[in-house]
Amino acid sequence: MNHTLLGTLQQQFSDSLFDPDNQQVLDLIKGESTLIKNRRLDIHRNNVFYSLGNALADLYPVVKKLTGDNFFNATASVYLHQNPPERAAMVYLGHTFPDFLKQFEHTQKLGWLIDVARLELAWHQSYHAQDSVPLTTTELASIPISQLAQTRLALHPSVRLMQSEFPASRIWAANQPDRSNDDTIDLDAGGEFLCVCRPEQEVMIIPESGETFIFLTALQQGKTLGEAVLDVQQINPDFLPTEVFAHSLAAGLLIKPEEC
Repeated sequence: MNHTLLGTLQQQFSDSLFDPDNQQVLDLIKGESTLIKNRRLDIHRNNVFYSLGNALADLYPVVKKLTGDNFFNATASVYLHQNPPERAAMVYLGHTFPDFLKQFEHTQKLGWLIDVARLELAWHQSYHAQDSVPLTTTELASIPISQLAQTRLALHPSVRLMQSEFPASRIWAANQPDRSNDDTIDLDAGGEFLCVCRPEQEVMIIPESGETFIFLTALQQGKTLGEAVLDVQQINPDFLPTEVFAHSLAAGLLIKPEEC
């Protein structure tokens, strides 16, 4: 069998696994009847969805804990049927799951759950992001004052910025394996501005002020330091960037100009 025919067969087999109404490969499966052939195909189908469902649960453990095994497994099955993996690497699995939950009839009104899913996705994206050396205070100080406002600094590749109307990071933290789960969280306690990052080995979830969030968002959009400061000052005319610079440097959120 040449590579073209093999590739076609593999694609047809994959299509049939994710779409039970697709009967393309049945003629290639041994059996006395279509029913028996479908049962044999179901063995592969069940194994695939079981494995993918477990992988999705590994990516979204807090969502699974919050919804319960049965609900999560049923939701994962619908999601995976509608969104089969596009690449072989599991690192790419489930990147549209929060968007799916936002549209799914059983979860679309659970904004807090959707934001926890967004946070878990940001955590994994940050964990697998490219490594880079954070900017140091000395390197920032080496930029001439006259050029500082026109300087563009990129955020560390691991940085993910997220805004939530709910205390998403508190919900996430309260449902970690090392917690007793005795915390009571008021969903109406207010939202959060979050920065998820991994400048070194460990992923951090950092609650940010609104001013810092606007400043970092501006840098992420490619704006200069001067433009970023002006963006914040439109919201808070008294804003001074000194504390934000100090915080961003200490957290390793910025990278050296030559890497931008």
